[in-house]
Amino acid sequence: MWCSLAVGAVVAAALLAPLFQRMPAPFDDTVTIEVPPERQLLYPGRANGSTIPAALHGAYAPNDRLRAAKRLFEGQVLGSESVAVHGNALVMIDREGFVHRAVPSNTGGSEYELRGPPLYIGPGRPLGFHVSGDTLIVCDSLKGLLRVNLVSGTIEVLANAVHTPEGRPEPLQYANDLDVAKVGLTLTL
Repeated sequence: MWCSLAVGAVVAAALLAPLFQRMPAPFDDTVTIEVPPERQLLYPGRANGSTIPAALHGAYAPNDRLRAAKRLFEGQVLGSESVAVHGNALVMIDREGFVHRAVPSNTGGSEYELRGPPLYIGPGRPLGFHVSGDTLIVCDSLKGLLRVNLVSGTIEVLANAVHTPEGRPEPLQYANDLDVAKVGLTLTL
């Protein structure tokens, strides 16, 4: 029993020792410093301090326009990372790998309705995509980089591995987002 108490005391002393050491310079022997009154005037809300948020005006003025936004397809399209525009339709891929298309409703206005059965691109978590013409380029966490033809539904794996400097192929792991530029494709891993 005395042995376990001695071991406990040694462990406690080792853990608490840093608390009783002096701070390194320049903090040794310093508890607080006095802030001169002229410097206190520079604090936010003081005479010469920052006027934020009052300084936010023009393009930087606060607005609440997004409060009027309406959630679309709540409970129907779950976990979509992105929304893309394809002609007059919206394209979304849910967390299960289903590609959903929404078109403007016949009632007019800004309402959309889901159209047709969703296209299934397989297991994996789609984490970003880009629409170019009738082609959907998708970053999939399991399968890598995919090309999906929105008309025919065909799927092609563009890349699922990269080569190391030694020439060894390594699988693409967790491809997360992409963008398509005029000169080609940029992939974020």
